[in-house]
Amino acid sequence: MRRLLLSLSFIIYHLSFSFAQQSANIVFIGNSITYGALHQQRESTAPPSQCARWLSAQDGVDTIYFRNCGRSGRTTYHFLPNAADVVPAGDKTYFGDVVAQTRELVTAHPGLPLIFSIMLGTNDTVERPKNSHTSPDDYVKNLTAIIDSLLTLWPDAHVVLNKPTWYYPDYHTKGGSIASKKSLKLIAAYYDCFPQVVRNCKEDHVHIGDAEAYDYFRQHYKTDVFEEKDARGKSYWLHPNEQGARRLAEYWGKALLPVLKGMSAGAPFVSMEKRYAVPVLLTAGQSNADGRVPLADLPEELKTYQYCQWSYGSGDFETATGEFSPYSPRVAKPKIESSWGFDAVVYKKLEQLWQRPFYVIKHTDGGTAIDPSCTSSTHGLYWSADPAFLDSTTSASHGGRSLLKAFERQIDDCLPNLPENYDIKCLIWHQGESDQPAADRYYDNLKAVILHIRRHLVEVTGRKKYRKLPVICATYARDSRMRSQQVVDALYRLAREDRHFHVVDATDLPLLRDRLHFDSQGAQTLGQRVYETIRTQKIVR
Repeated sequence: MRRLLLSLSFIIYHLSFSFAQQSANIVFIGNSITYGALHQQRESTAPPSQCARWLSAQDGVDTIYFRNCGRSGRTTYHFLPNAADVVPAGDKTYFGDVVAQTRELVTAHPGLPLIFSIMLGTNDTVERPKNSHTSPDDYVKNLTAIIDSLLTLWPDAHVVLNKPTWYYPDYHTKGGSIASKKSLKLIAAYYDCFPQVVRNCKEDHVHIGDAEAYDYFRQHYKTDVFEEKDARGKSYWLHPNEQGARRLAEYWGKALLPVLKGMSAGAPFVSMEKRYAVPVLLTAGQSNADGRVPLADLPEELKTYQYCQWSYGSGDFETATGEFSPYSPRVAKPKIESSWGFDAVVYKKLEQLWQRPFYVIKHTDGGTAIDPSCTSSTHGLYWSADPAFLDSTTSASHGGRSLLKAFERQIDDCLPNLPENYDIKCLIWHQGESDQPAADRYYDNLKAVILHIRRHLVEVTGRKKYRKLPVICATYARDSRMRSQQVVDALYRLAREDRHFHVVDATDLPLLRDRLHFDSQGAQTLGQRVYETIRTQKIVR
């Protein structure tokens, strides 16, 4: 009977919670995209209107009352509280307009949660006749001033910051504004500043919202953005059409919903960066994984990275400390430090996919084998997981001979420096050329290495899912002087037996003159294939 009463109480509690409908006041602050420029029925199709309808359709949400404070052509400067701070001097500030509309809203619907949804920055990025390319530092200063002033007036309100959307980076407006690739890059720089804005303000009331709409419009601008003609008569795409506004409204709504529910229930809000796990990749192997393509052959698009942070170790050439630094292609081996490998392409592709921070833990050392019987292995270092070998030595980065211990020690040192919500996605492995003399044992040797790494990750993280950590392993060029068919066969056998082990074919790829290492085109193609495998196997999304 007591169990029945407890069950009924549980059901009644959850029924009462599910039927509790929360209304809210939301003020949308932005530019012409928020305003709904070019829409025939702006009042009903602009992103704020569609966002309010989307939210109202969600479980636990009743009516969303809102105001659209989007102003065409305006920057963060145009919403500063002090008119004297506006650039260019003499331009109007719309902060007073935001305050007036907010007061009207909360007066009409008192007692409801108040949220400010902000998406500003598009006009800050472009070159303008009187103010061009707002610097990230000024962008932070402006947003901080706007938010601090709003929260001074409404201390219980919350603020959600959304990343500006992608636009076609080549247009000249009749007013003299010029958008370029330089302009577009500033959007990423602004988004990287959001954590600083949060720290500057009332941290538990300011949240990083949507960042996914940017990539959506980059891929769908031909269907979801109005085609316009600029001052030169050239086509460009900037303002979402009715269909695009609906998609943008959904992205905004998904960022606003947890804030609204957190305010309603008094629960702590989980920000965007905490709701989404922070990806981590492991990379290991020998010289082709380390990189042997001269930096002189590095494509322009691979020279700069915005989101990738890495920890790099290389046997006894370089000992990783566990600290992360911005990724930049290089190797540790003396005299060839200015080199890069196929993994640089993988990281760039993932940057473009995620548009948010991620981490790489890489340990690679050229000319190294798994099997200790391969006496030509560099400096007598080995990846072997053989228990007798591991018992006989220590980490290669600390005076021993074990590369496996060095790699796992590097992982251990890195874990405390990762965000709490990290998620190790996969291991990218390329190795085997130096195991040619022991090719008949490569299947058992590599299988043991992978098992050891997976078990180690489970042990140090407590996450059992890493027992099935995906592994992406590439083969070798047909013309490689160190290619072994037995090693290749071992890779494909592992793939047949382990559905989390994936082989990428590199048979047709071109090599450098040494007939061992992929050249620039080969590395680019292999990087693209590894990335495609990661995507098609749904290892990352």
